[in-house]
Amino acid sequence: MLEPHLSQGLPAAPVVEQPSNEPQIEVAERTDDFARIVAAPLPSGFGITLGNALRRVLLSALPGAAVTSVRIEGVVHEFSTIPNVKEDSVEFLLNVKELRLRALSDRPGTLILDVSGREGEITAADLQVPEHYE
Repeated sequence: MLEPHLSQGLPAAPVVEQPSNEPQIEVAERTDDFARIVAAPLPSGFGITLGNALRRVLLSALPGAAVTSVRIEGVVHEFSTIPNVKEDSVEFLLNVKELRLRALSDRPGTLILDVSGREGEITAADLQVPEHYE
């Protein structure tokens, strides 16, 4: 049953707007290779959580390829020395980690570095690369 004042057509009480606590998202700055996105207000600590999730999504969307495993003849673990090589295994692996590769297909590939009996500096140009990698 309706309250008596509602059934008599009296005006309803005025609605007072409360400030919204819902986050507003704005693209503050944007270029071809950069964007600044502002989301506010956020609860304490939520910005870090949201930022990390966004960073992970963006990184997973980047095209690219990377070395996922290395096998060195005569080396049994990562702290071994490599025979006739100036760097130790750890330093060599850190150098391999710096390789910049581009996959031209979704197929996995094997890159080979065979420099047996050769002296001097070894670079990425010495790698034998399958046709679907650059």
